[in-house]
Amino acid sequence: MQKESLLPQNEISCPCAAKNKYSEHIPIISIFTAALVLRVLNIGRMSIWLDEGIGISIARRSLGEMFHFIALDVHPPLSYIFLKAQLLISQSPIFLRWGSVVLGIAALITFYLAMSRRAVPCALRLCLLFLAISPVAVHYSQEIRMYALLFLLVNLTLWAAVRFAERSDATGFFIFLTSATAAIYTHYIAGIYVLGLLVFIGWERATELKNWKMGMMDAARTALCIFILYLPWFGTFCEHLISGSFSGKHAQSHWEHFSRMAFEYFTQTIGGVMPWVPFGLWGWLIFACIFTLVFIRGIMAMRSEKGLFRLMVSVLMTGFILLVLHLAARGRFYPRAFIIYLSLIFYIIARGIVALSSNLMQILLLIYFALCLLVPTISYLSLDIRDVSLHACRILKDSAAQDEPIIHSSKFSYFPMKAYLPRHHQYLASTPNLLLQERLLAGKDVIKRSDVLQGRKRLWLVVEYWGAPGKWDESDMWTNRWLGPDWKCVPLIQLRIGPKACVLFKCSPAIP
Repeated sequence: MQKESLLPQNEISCPCAAKNKYSEHIPIISIFTAALVLRVLNIGRMSIWLDEGIGISIARRSLGEMFHFIALDVHPPLSYIFLKAQLLISQSPIFLRWGSVVLGIAALITFYLAMSRRAVPCALRLCLLFLAISPVAVHYSQEIRMYALLFLLVNLTLWAAVRFAERSDATGFFIFLTSATAAIYTHYIAGIYVLGLLVFIGWERATELKNWKMGMMDAARTALCIFILYLPWFGTFCEHLISGSFSGKHAQSHWEHFSRMAFEYFTQTIGGVMPWVPFGLWGWLIFACIFTLVFIRGIMAMRSEKGLFRLMVSVLMTGFILLVLHLAARGRFYPRAFIIYLSLIFYIIARGIVALSSNLMQILLLIYFALCLLVPTISYLSLDIRDVSLHACRILKDSAAQDEPIIHSSKFSYFPMKAYLPRHHQYLASTPNLLLQERLLAGKDVIKRSDVLQGRKRLWLVVEYWGAPGKWDESDMWTNRWLGPDWKCVPLIQLRIGPKACVLFKCSPAIP
């Protein structure tokens, strides 16, 4: 029996259709070029923030210490191993960001290769355009965290699953097994995505063999192999899950919590259109309605592309059902982890656009969704909205000698600045909100008062806080709380990004 192809069976009218085999590559090359430009734009002026600083601090340890701290964290180890390999080459934060850029571009290329023989060409190009300019994709292709690696691995697993489902060969099975396991070793949420692909593989086998039992048994055997490869980390995963650090708890009612998480997921996936949508709430409702209608149109249009339709339904429905079940159990998912579904969601939107019979409507919706993504992306790249650490470090690098201590009132400044200024003597205030992992990572740098720094002629105090200026940036508070009356603190500069502010104090013993 000849297996059913995932190739679309019908030709789609499209205003951007290519005229020949050479010109069809021009839009793809242009899209990838635009994606690269956006991901390297201002890459050197984005500040490291707390989670990035903690990740760098963990990866700088020996292997034994690194795995000890990973066990205290809420993520699997693969991204830390990758980060450690980068640190062996260079300690520069810009170099580390370039690693995420490479992974982000590779993820787009992998998705294109996975879908190029199966998707409607115009819809695929439009999907790649949305991915290229998406603020979510751009953000995590610059951030020194696991999400760029996760995005690449799930797209590689998608490619392998489609190949494995079509050919049933050993190569496809091995690539799927390796990439799926690596994805789950990168982030727990990848397990949901892999489960959806296993449903797809079983569905394809059942369709080919006309035997549901045999099809699902093939998927079950593949799942068992992945589980065996994951056994070395499975105990730690259970500890994270039971402790609540992975799932979290919430104080709102089920409905309030589900609504908030669904809203965060939707807005973060699309890219934060809220700040610029005109007409306030009405503008947002219009956008939500257009998105929903186009999404449904895309699903309806894909029904004739049976293999591709089964792929989308398997992955997206599995993820949605498990998300609802998890939230119903009063757990928590972080919406940023759902970047794994970004490619498929954008393809369905693109498919809904090109399925319209009117070329004018296609063009108008293309422009509309492109603006929904591009405007917040430009806004994000124009401002360093993550943290003030880079700006503060530039000042301290020019002003503070390496033997002059730097005291931090908050972990939010300590960990990023340890990444920027690793050779400076830096200390972290011991406060009740300092978590165990953060306290252990800082080690002997955690101090209660500056008495341990007696005999210094000058030191620097970094006070970082949220909200409007108040007692936190008054020097009298810190001389009384930290340094004592024998010290004089002079505010050097105040930095502010949104609700976050940082004040640098130059401190020296008062002259009698």
